[in-house]
Amino acid sequence: MNLKSFKKRRGMVSRADLFLLLQMFPKENFTHIAEMLGYYKRLRRNKRDFTNPTLAFSRQRIIEHKVEETFEDERGLTESKLKAFYWYPVLRERVDEPSSSPLMIEELGDGHFPQLKKIPPPPFVPIQSWSAVWPKLRNFLSQKVSSHDLEEKRVIELIATAKALSSIPRKKRKKWARQLTIIVDYSKRNFPFWSDYNLVIANLTRLLGKDRVKVFYSRTDDLTLLTNDSDQINIFECLSEKDVLLILSDLGAYGEDAERILWQHYSDLFHQKRVKPTVLTPVPKRAWNVHLAKTMHVIEFSDSSSNILNQNEPKLVEQLLSLCSLAVRVEPQLLRALRQLIPNSDIGIEGVCWNHIDMDTACLACSLSLSARKKYQNLLIESDFPLSLVFKAKEIIKLYHGWLPPEIQLEEEVTQVGILNMRGEMVDCHYELALSKNAKHYLGWMKFQREKVKQNKSVQEWAKRMGFRQHKSVLGVSGANILVQYLAEVFQESSVTSDFPEVISENDLAFAKNRQEALVRTLQIKQVGGSLLLEAENIQSGEGQNPVLIEIEVQERLEIKKGENNTERLLVQDAIEVDLPRNGSISLRSSKEVIELSAMQKPDWAESIYQLLDGLYATLPLNDSKIKWIMNSFKEVEKYNPLLGKSDKQLAIVERGDWVNISQLERLKGIQDLNMSWAIDSGIDQYGLFADMELLGVVQRMRWINSGEFLMGSSLDELGRTEFEDQFYVILTNGFWMADTTCTNALWTAVMEEKAVISDSNRMLPVTGVSWEECRIFLSRLSHLIGDYGFVLPSEAQWEYACRAGVDTAYSFGNHIDDTQANFYEEELTGDRRQGGSGVKAVKEFPCNQWGLFQMHGNVWEWCADWYAPYPKEKSVDYTGSVKGGEHVLRGGSYFSTASGIRSASRGRLDLDVKFGSQGFRFAIV
Repeated sequence: MNLKSFKKRRGMVSRADLFLLLQMFPKENFTHIAEMLGYYKRLRRNKRDFTNPTLAFSRQRIIEHKVEETFEDERGLTESKLKAFYWYPVLRERVDEPSSSPLMIEELGDGHFPQLKKIPPPPFVPIQSWSAVWPKLRNFLSQKVSSHDLEEKRVIELIATAKALSSIPRKKRKKWARQLTIIVDYSKRNFPFWSDYNLVIANLTRLLGKDRVKVFYSRTDDLTLLTNDSDQINIFECLSEKDVLLILSDLGAYGEDAERILWQHYSDLFHQKRVKPTVLTPVPKRAWNVHLAKTMHVIEFSDSSSNILNQNEPKLVEQLLSLCSLAVRVEPQLLRALRQLIPNSDIGIEGVCWNHIDMDTACLACSLSLSARKKYQNLLIESDFPLSLVFKAKEIIKLYHGWLPPEIQLEEEVTQVGILNMRGEMVDCHYELALSKNAKHYLGWMKFQREKVKQNKSVQEWAKRMGFRQHKSVLGVSGANILVQYLAEVFQESSVTSDFPEVISENDLAFAKNRQEALVRTLQIKQVGGSLLLEAENIQSGEGQNPVLIEIEVQERLEIKKGENNTERLLVQDAIEVDLPRNGSISLRSSKEVIELSAMQKPDWAESIYQLLDGLYATLPLNDSKIKWIMNSFKEVEKYNPLLGKSDKQLAIVERGDWVNISQLERLKGIQDLNMSWAIDSGIDQYGLFADMELLGVVQRMRWINSGEFLMGSSLDELGRTEFEDQFYVILTNGFWMADTTCTNALWTAVMEEKAVISDSNRMLPVTGVSWEECRIFLSRLSHLIGDYGFVLPSEAQWEYACRAGVDTAYSFGNHIDDTQANFYEEELTGDRRQGGSGVKAVKEFPCNQWGLFQMHGNVWEWCADWYAPYPKEKSVDYTGSVKGGEHVLRGGSYFSTASGIRSASRGRLDLDVKFGSQGFRFAIV
């Protein structure tokens, strides 16, 4: 079958087409043929050879939580591949929440609910007084009528033209309309202004008379269906050109887009009827609809007290909502009183707040939603909100809520005192508000009601609502533990729900169940596919085993947080499954500890990561060290090295996850006394043990190099080798500390007490142009400043051993090197010198080797302690070169060296007093 007939029969391109073409064309055309048919070469990824049977376990179905990763080849073609995410702990913090067990406080009363004297609220305060409103209305709600005064100019004109006077011209004057029609917008969004509308209607009726005023109202913005006490009309069917019409409305400004569009449609209908209505609106001019303002006479209820810019309005709205969070409910008059506390606010802020998305609005009052209430209460505590406004708001709420049931008033007092006291601590104001006598009796009543709450379902429902309204600041109020225990009694009965107020801890729930000490359980956290599984140790889930990521101590409740606005609370069971987010982190909080887990991806320094039953591991290129992800408490490290586990750091409250070189930890076991008294800090990471020393603000990191043995020199087939690099076996019996970088300008200046000013850009460059003798003087002064801890130049054997970092290739990175790994001339590799001659680079600009040492290849030559001499033929223990000579050894090459000159085995030599611009050094501690 030929290719043409095959394609005709199939009607599509398949792999068979490619096979036929491969037989017809030479091999050099394969790539182009594949591209024409829609195929391209699959990218190969470096894979670790899992020859160890224990490592082969990582290929089992442990992790199935995958995301799509896109690769791009040299032609710009892309290939998608699924990449696994390992979730691992990055933070553990001990919290040990104290129990809020009931404590006796003074003056709790006899257990009877306090009876408060009801105080009527203050009288209604309109947006603006009637004396200021009616002059604005008269200009538009009036008609011209004849007066008794002659219009002299018109009379003279008629007489001059000898025309007969059919009537005597008289002057016109404005007078209130004989008939006035008023349309009132009683929609929910206008509820804060209903009283203002009613006041205008009452005054106009008193002024014009009841017979001359017709009032129609709408609750749905439908002007085709208006009602009054007796009639139901369509306003557009009964309007005439001479009618005078007044509308009291926001014209949809505080509503949705559909409501604003509807009012714009009504304005067009009025225009068709040749009627230009007058609108008295509680909307400031900045929010007016331009089209409506042209087709209607729009009058603002009050002239804005300030010219509020649009960008300032959200902040004023936020301030008003924050003050509203101090009250259980907010009536229109309270909202207005709170708004008037805020400088430069106007009636528009009031309308926006009433209709805000965070407000739950009812027919007579509104209240903040539970989640929004906590947000705005936190703003009162944590932001720069004026403290004086909070105190004034507290008094105004008390004044306007004196007529409400006592449970509302007293709940508000407890909340306000808690917030103000916590805010006082935040701003370091030394005051503490105390509860009133009635508020203490309120808490006392709760104490006596804790056992009876199960009997009254209505009280239970009220207590639940009240509990979710409580802010964590109430825990700082004296006697609030009674409130907490009362809520615990309510919620411990509600075992069907997993949501609890934030003021209740697990110990509170445990105490509510009459247990002196809550039962502490340990759950193992495992990853199974795209979920976390929390289960007791004796529970076996599914087939096979999954690694235990970490264990968490819990009691009865567990809080799980995924992102800022995704928090759920669960009752602890033997097994809990939690869906993992696609990215970011997940936090688990119990009464004992907080554990944060994050999606783990392969670090840049690692060749690969893999998972075993006992944890997550990583590998370094060309290195067989075991690097494990652990929580870096010294208690955890003690499993691998008891010597390091004796540190006081194991008592730390906060533990953070990190990569730790387990292989080096285990090799440290044989060291009896590892002196690090010169260090200001120490730790263990993926490269091993490190310690930091400091001098005059300059920090130098030292890396511990374990004792060991290696082949020093280069093999006969190594590219670029010289005759002075014959290999021989070296044994180093003692470990030593090696500086992770060459000595910097900053450290040199600090030690040598030079007064030269170093720019920020030069501080981290290596010091250059120093002789061997000057290095010896530097180390002597360093010992004098810090202590005689054995600061030396490394021997040539120590230097090459540290440079190779356990590999036997030409470079610590392999047998090849490029300009992303070192600073050197590249003429041997590329035929040009595009990087050579650019000078020295910062000491950490290029990657480190497998033992954490930076730029052992290139940048600057490094002095060694040894005299230069030919290598011995036989094995050497602690090789230190010749006992005397004329030149000292330099190692590592420089930015002016070629690739062969920066090999691990490459050697240089100079007289001890010679200085060049490419010479530097790094020191060791032995």
